[in-house]
Amino acid sequence: MMDSICFGYAVCPVDQRVALLTELVSRYWDAKEKSWSKKVIILFHHDNCTKFFVELFSRLKGLPVMPLLKPQLTAKGGLDDYTFFCDAETGMLATTPQTAQCLPDLRANIIIQYDPPSSVEIVTQLATYCSTYLMFLRPTEVGFIGHLKDEAGLKFEERFIPWDHVPKLPTIELQNWYKTFHSMNLNSKAAYKAYLDSIRDHQLQEFFNMKDILLKEVAEGFCFAIPPYYKLVKETPRYELQLKAKELKKTQPLPFNAPVIKTSFKRIIRDHDSDLKARKELKRKAKKKTVIASDKNKNWVLSEGVVYNPDGTVRLSRDSEMKYSLTKNKIRVSKDKMKALKKQLDNVPGMKKKKQLLKKMKRNRR
Repeated sequence: MMDSICFGYAVCPVDQRVALLTELVSRYWDAKEKSWSKKVIILFHHDNCTKFFVELFSRLKGLPVMPLLKPQLTAKGGLDDYTFFCDAETGMLATTPQTAQCLPDLRANIIIQYDPPSSVEIVTQLATYCSTYLMFLRPTEVGFIGHLKDEAGLKFEERFIPWDHVPKLPTIELQNWYKTFHSMNLNSKAAYKAYLDSIRDHQLQEFFNMKDILLKEVAEGFCFAIPPYYKLVKETPRYELQLKAKELKKTQPLPFNAPVIKTSFKRIIRDHDSDLKARKELKRKAKKKTVIASDKNKNWVLSEGVVYNPDGTVRLSRDSEMKYSLTKNKIRVSKDKMKALKKQLDNVPGMKKKKQLLKKMKRNRR
């Protein structure tokens, strides 16, 4: 099956990739009859690239290229163009390799691989859908042909391209178009980033990398005079890092000798403590500690000017402290404790003198 397929590749710089593709597509279009001469499939890396090039072909030369996007596979009536393309003898379809793999009934005369393929398996699978397979490569990516020969045994031949006969695109007019129309500008930016992502995140960094790429040349192919902002280094978003941290916590339980974390006298019970008795004892100890901690802050209010602490100490209180303790703690003292307190107050040094002073003050008022 592979022997009957004609494999070829075209070495073209980044500046002239779009011009070469438009020239190839326009040659398969018959302007008089307004029909395609052959059945062709163009493969891009991302759906954003397909949108951009389909719009460019229609605006620049009026070529009716049918796009087949990934959301159309599940949408109602999304595969109408696909069925029309399969039934027709000639046509032009623009898709991605991922969507093409989901449609095994695809058949065409020519497949043009514009963006770099993600793996060797995709090339071998998609080559069975056609009779000729053409691949666009940069001069630094030619080593991928030898890799295909070693891994899958595919022999690609270089196609000679007369660059003098390839017409140049009207770059200034295209740049003005994509400046004025906001929707076109967004599509071109998305396609520009998708093409660079296909090279930056490629599995085979030996052949497809960002070393010899000039962003200005790539931007000119997507109708930009000044290249848009692009991150050369891939950064993982914050929400993905948070999800990974949560998954690690679930999968990695606390070890037996891990330090115990205490928060308000509560102890974390480890997952491997299977004994119910041990768990109950830990909970009981934690409750005791919380009770002791809460009792330390409480004050036992007995009279207007005296406060009794649970430690056995006695001190005079102000009105503010008395109100605070009454409203917050709401403690009632029994009569036995009151009697014990009075006995204790009599023995406290300094209290007798204060009592005598209070009695004198009352007498003087009378």
